[in-house]
Amino acid sequence: MAEFCLDFWNTLNGFDDPQESYVMSWGIELCEGCGEWKRVVIRKRKHYLVRCFINRLCKRKK
Repeated sequence: MAEFCLDFWNTLNGFDDPQESYVMSWGIELCEGCGEWKRVVIRKRKHYLVRCFINRLCKRKK
């Protein structure tokens, strides 16, 4: 499986997703897109948008 840093991943797919919406590698690995040593995307977090919505609702109630 190809390993891409978040910047290259967003450029490749036309996204503008924040880092919080992905599970990132712990260590620094070689991005196969840009060739730089960075943390790479492992997978997309499940239910990220639902969590963001719930967090915003909870902050409004305070």
